[in-house]
Amino acid sequence: MDGRALPELEALFGQVYNKAAFDNALNSLRDAVVAEFSADDEALVSNAREAFEASVKKVVRRRILENGVRPDGRGLTDIRPIWCEVEVSPARHGSGLFTRGETQVMTLATLGTPREAQEMDSLVNAEPKRYIHHYNFPPFSTGEVRPLRGASRRDVGHGALVSAR
Repeated sequence: MDGRALPELEALFGQVYNKAAFDNALNSLRDAVVAEFSADDEALVSNAREAFEASVKKVVRRRILENGVRPDGRGLTDIRPIWCEVEVSPARHGSGLFTRGETQVMTLATLGTPREAQEMDSLVNAEPKRYIHHYNFPPFSTGEVRPLRGASRRDVGHGALVSAR
């Protein structure tokens, strides 16, 4: 698999990075290589996919270690620029909008009194929690196709990270 995929992977990672174009090209290459190696045998498809992913990891790792270049073209010490704006919503106690790379976040804060703290039950005791961060990451924001439901484990975990003491 390495001999087949490596030259095209190297060329793909060497291009100017555009996430959508890169993802499309990588998916097309993966599909072509998997079809070539699986020869319409469903039992070989998962093996071919795993081998292709191993080749991708090999190229990414080598480029990072030898050339100091990440898949998106940034160096090891380069940080994506961030853009921030505060007070974007006048109806809240605090609000902010920030963009870094292809991620954009809007945060709204509404404050309450200490009496309005939520009491969190635990095995040891109940304690009031005055700050809870609700994290919402709908599936369409990452190109996933699934129904909008309640908070996922990822949403709950990210919110807990932010509001941990």
